[in-house]
Amino acid sequence: MKKLVLIDDDELIRMTWEFCAKQHGREVVAFDSVEAFLIADIPTKIRVYIDYNLKPRHNSNNRASENGDTQLTGYDVAKLLFNKGYQEIYITTGDVVLPERPTYVKAVVGKDFPIE
Repeated sequence: MKKLVLIDDDELIRMTWEFCAKQHGREVVAFDSVEAFLIADIPTKIRVYIDYNLKPRHNSNNRASENGDTQLTGYDVAKLLFNKGYQEIYITTGDVVLPERPTYVKAVVGKDFPIE
């Protein structure tokens, strides 16, 4: 079973990917934030899909996390993961136009589950 990771703050997108993965005999490990991903100790050889427009994570008091209110782009997260040894990094987005793709990002794809 081919496993992949999705980092997306949209619960519906995560649920959709998990459902589609089951339909195609694959496994998705979905995270709502980069912080949750980083504490999960995911192997660096896994394919990682990152939402381009991640919202700041909020704690139970509905305040911004220790990272503040600064919104990270998927490219920011991709660079962080690349520097930690991840190589199979993809950006997911519903946006039509994005800044130029950095070399450490394999591709920019839509929000649909990758059937391959």
